[in-house]
Amino acid sequence: MIGTGRRRLLLGALALWAALTIFSRLGGAPVYIINEGREGVYVRAMLDTGDWILPSVPNHVECGETIPDKPPLFHWIAGAATGVRGALASGRVLAGSELSRRFDEWTLRSPSAIAGVLMTLAVAVLGARLIGERAALLGAATLPATWQFVQQATYGRVDMVFATCAACAILLAGVALTSGARAAGTAAFAGLAVLAKGPLGLVLPGFAAGCWVALRSLRARSLGWLQPLPWLAASAVLVSIVVPWYGAALLKGGMALVRSHFLTENAGQFFGEPMPLTFYVTPWLADSFPWNLAAAASAWQALRRRRPDAEFLAVAWIAVLAFFEIASYKRRAYLLPAIPLAAMLAGVWLDDRLPGPASRGTEALSTAIGRTLARLPGWSAPAAAVCLGIATVGTLAALVTFSGTRFPDPLYAGAATIVGAAATLLAAAWLVHAVRTGDRWLTFAALLVALSAAYAGPVRTAQIGEALTSSPKPFVDRVVATLPPGEVVSVRGLGDDPSLLLLLYFPFPDRIVVVPQAEPPRTDPQPGFHLLGPDEWTWLQSRPEFPASGWRELWADVLRGRGLRVPLVLAQRSHSR
Repeated sequence: MIGTGRRRLLLGALALWAALTIFSRLGGAPVYIINEGREGVYVRAMLDTGDWILPSVPNHVECGETIPDKPPLFHWIAGAATGVRGALASGRVLAGSELSRRFDEWTLRSPSAIAGVLMTLAVAVLGARLIGERAALLGAATLPATWQFVQQATYGRVDMVFATCAACAILLAGVALTSGARAAGTAAFAGLAVLAKGPLGLVLPGFAAGCWVALRSLRARSLGWLQPLPWLAASAVLVSIVVPWYGAALLKGGMALVRSHFLTENAGQFFGEPMPLTFYVTPWLADSFPWNLAAAASAWQALRRRRPDAEFLAVAWIAVLAFFEIASYKRRAYLLPAIPLAAMLAGVWLDDRLPGPASRGTEALSTAIGRTLARLPGWSAPAAAVCLGIATVGTLAALVTFSGTRFPDPLYAGAATIVGAAATLLAAAWLVHAVRTGDRWLTFAALLVALSAAYAGPVRTAQIGEALTSSPKPFVDRVVATLPPGEVVSVRGLGDDPSLLLLLYFPFPDRIVVVPQAEPPRTDPQPGFHLLGPDEWTWLQSRPEFPASGWRELWADVLRGRGLRVPLVLAQRSHSR
């Protein structure tokens, strides 16, 4: 019998490792990506208005509507994190604009980070019911060493929350279909996935599990084996989770919700203008390497041998990849729900090839870990000192390169970079040694350490440096410093999406008005302060009445973001002609 204490120790170590990799400097980078800014604007609107159902976002038009384009699970978690941090810092419960001002980059990304740790544990715990404890733990260990997983877990978007809920629904569906267990857990996580990203939360797990059901039914030439499963109870669980919010949101938003969430965001993206079929080739090859190759080999073996548990994972993994390949609109992050399935398939592949009793649980795994540590080469200590020196020199050289960039907590950033780079170099040396000596366990361990240390150390520092050099915050700070107290600024000619970065960091939502992109320019702007795009300012200057219309240019600057450089003019109109 497997020791419960040892299993808990391994799960705790796995959760700690994932948390350290993900939460390290989580709020260190300013938001400079429009997609991340969009979710931040929705969370701020929820906190400002106190409307946790369907807050109005009058300064931003998305899918033709002024409401959030996705359900609120991500925003609820971010709002709750903001409330908890605010209460802990102030000693009292905050609300409204006072709470909104506590919202920052860390709380924006916290839902994804929490979901990332939960996904790691879900693969280890739920996966054990499908493929055994050792294979599930091995698969879960690959997640903090997978680039797409680490990147999306530190990104303030709904994708990681959705992927975690959808993956749990798929895994529990596999348990129910292969062992006859209850399907209530499947329905619960599918309901949460719907609250994270809409109908896709039900469609994707249903499609993944349905493909395996179709395959098994074709082999059995019957659907009778499905009848004993408690589908009615599962449906009741799903309805109880999904209907309350959708009912309240429909009462509040009416057809605006239908147009935004169902027609544009889901049906429009699936059946709209098709993107190239080769779009996902590079993301699939690069973002989950090398574990995707092990997953592919494992899937091939599972389908050939017809091993029910691994075969379900193989079919579900292929089904998820195929679903997003069929969809017209494509994004790299859409492959995220396939990552935990690939990790479990990689765990099966590793379980078959690493020395020790395969699929014998945590005792055999912990014994193998201990033996691996005992087999570390004797030169590890001096090599660690050399790697630390090299990493220190390299980090100092990199900081000179970013000499114009002010890193938050520079000592912590430098130390994290040095330690991460040194660990990466040392693990790379172990990897070379392990490959030369044929030590499979050390090869696997060295890969895990090298990749996760690189992602949490130098790669994270590079990301923060890029974000700081492209941050919209200095521009917004300049606008706020120029505006007299109580004055409102009108934004014209910037565009709906770029304005999200401005809205996120502007501290007074009632003192900024963004003119929608689809709205034609006004022929006679009202007196006041105006932030104008280059075309808008040129058009105003070309009008014959401009010299006598009271316009004065205060300054010109560039709003920055990732792939964004928009020159803007802050001008004041003192009177109308």
